[in-house]
Amino acid sequence: MTHVHEAKIKEIVSRVLGVNAEEIQNHKDFIEAYGADSMSGIEILAGIEGAFQVRVDEAYIPRITSVDSILSFIDKTLEAECA
Repeated sequence: MTHVHEAKIKEIVSRVLGVNAEEIQNHKDFIEAYGADSMSGIEILAGIEGAFQVRVDEAYIPRITSVDSILSFIDKTLEAECA
């Protein structure tokens, strides 16, 4: 299931940052690698919340800096909902 999540996350990041989805590497920091700023970060989070029907707690927001960090968040959140 994570592969499906990964593709959706990359699609959102690609749209917001104007980067080809195939060029996005999971471990790369959005700011350093792709020039994200605070506004694009908010747009990415809004896209994630909408796509996965989750709510990102404000305390977690600074930790969402890459595709890997979003995948980790989504996996933990969806696991908790299923438990």
